[in-house]
Amino acid sequence: NFGWSVAILKETTTGNGDYAVVGAPDYDIDGKSRSGAVFIYKRTVDSTTSEVQWGIKNGRENFSNQILKCSDSNTADRFGISVAMDENYIVVGKRGAAYIYNFDSTTKIWGVNESTSNNVSTNTETTKLVPIVPPSSEYYSNVSINNGKIIVGVFNGYNFGKCYLYILKNSNWGIEVQGQRYRTPNLQFT
Repeated sequence: NFGWSVAILKETTTGNGDYAVVGAPDYDIDGKSRSGAVFIYKRTVDSTTSEVQWGIKNGRENFSNQILKCSDSNTADRFGISVAMDENYIVVGKRGAAYIYNFDSTTKIWGVNESTSNNVSTNTETTKLVPIVPPSSEYYSNVSINNGKIIVGVFNGYNFGKCYLYILKNSNWGIEVQGQRYRTPNLQFT
């Protein structure tokens, strides 16, 4: 399911560059079936030919610059079911949680580097957000980020959903408000 979720960033102010993020929630990583992964492609322009390239070119194929995974992945987590990004953060949803990957302007990578092979780094999250939901293996997280705010929606696909709004304050993500809905269109914030 490569391409299940996608996000693109046209960088304008930080100098970090242009990126495309592609979620693959059924990707097998670390020997765990359907644990999921996210692939990051950086846009570059060849200074001699002006050819635009996304990722690392190898012959006729382009490979991702980075692979994101979660540090606590399990079978069928479906990490990458949703992705969002802004100029400094990538947010990734999976079953029951969301993960934040900070951009490090010194190393030019997203998240914490775990390993590097063939010029592709595999990285884990810098922060994990765990919404409070009833215990179930069927809850998945949708994510969105904008200007220091992250909203995480969790749902079971039947009759229950919640959303959590996180605000960045003093380099920490804290819950500002949460809302829930049971079989009605009225959202109740608490």
